[in-house]
Amino acid sequence: MNTPAETQEKINLTFLNGTGYVFKVDDYMTLRRKHRIVGALVGTCNMRGWSAKDCTLPVEFSAQETRFLVERGIAQLVSKQETLLSVPDAEQLVLCRKQLEARFDQQSGFHKAEKLREVERNMSKILAGKRKKLMKEGIAEEDIKLDEKQILQEIADNFVFDRKNAQLEIPCAHAEPHILLLRFISYEKKQEIFPDEELLRQAKALKYSICYCLQKSLISIIYILLRILAKLRNGAVSKPMLSSDMNAHQ
Repeated sequence: MNTPAETQEKINLTFLNGTGYVFKVDDYMTLRRKHRIVGALVGTCNMRGWSAKDCTLPVEFSAQETRFLVERGIAQLVSKQETLLSVPDAEQLVLCRKQLEARFDQQSGFHKAEKLREVERNMSKILAGKRKKLMKEGIAEEDIKLDEKQILQEIADNFVFDRKNAQLEIPCAHAEPHILLLRFISYEKKQEIFPDEELLRQAKALKYSICYCLQKSLISIIYILLRILAKLRNGAVSKPMLSSDMNAHQ
């Protein structure tokens, strides 16, 4: 039987703060849908500040989730510390500038297409406004000829993308190469990074003990409340009986 490492490429978990992080959307969706590992979205836009409602990539996995993925061969620990902290040379700077310009061009095309769709939705109002303006200039209505395609083409030719309106970017996977960490982390070191199995068993036993004690306490409280209700009910019945006995005696 083939292991996950033999049948598919391992997912890269970037090692930060003692656990694994995922920066790629496709990798996160694979872990979530196929392996049922959810993690926690902890990323946010640096221009808006952190907000629990707007969290996005990267995804932080717990130490237990990271250990599970690594030991099952689903993922591998990697690091970009050396690459990201190194001083970029001239070639890398040119590459970064090209990547930035490519992202701006991509957003420019998106904004242009959105602008044209908005014009198409409001084409009737635009035609009416242009016709009214031409009529005010003295042109007869029967001489006014407006072409929707020509208007769209003019707007497309005159469209200018303002980079101040660029979409806010979220942290995603870097283009720089990874460094595989498993070659540098021994089993003993990994035991320090991830919790020991014995600690996990002890924590699980403690959890069951606490649940058992809470259950016993709840049962005792319910039993006491039932006894109190029974005494109150008996007292309410005995009072009329006492009054009737006193009337008979008189």
